[in-house]
Amino acid sequence: MRSQLKKLRTDQRGIVLVMALMLMGLLAALASSYAIMVRSDTVLRGAAGQDRTAFYAAEAGLNKGMAEFGNLFSNYQLPTNSDFNIKTTSFNTRTGIVARIGRTARIC
Repeated sequence: MRSQLKKLRTDQRGIVLVMALMLMGLLAALASSYAIMVRSDTVLRGAAGQDRTAFYAAEAGLNKGMAEFGNLFSNYQLPTNSDFNIKTTSFNTRTGIVARIGRTARIC
């Protein structure tokens, strides 16, 4: 009986299989975490691109509106009431309406 226990303690057959399975599990965990990281980075880059596009579109709209408003005073005359009526503007396939409400303007 002692000889069988001693032989069992010193017998290392199968340990390579256990170590290989542990290594494969570790590599699978690393690969899945890397895939999740790449996916989240892709989503964040897409959101940042949309944010940047929206910012520059809004800035372009403001610049166009300021240029149109500046054109009212280009020949040093006061603007009339018809200059402040509802106007539409389009950019590519989008159309925006600027409505005058009292003394303030609202973009619809």
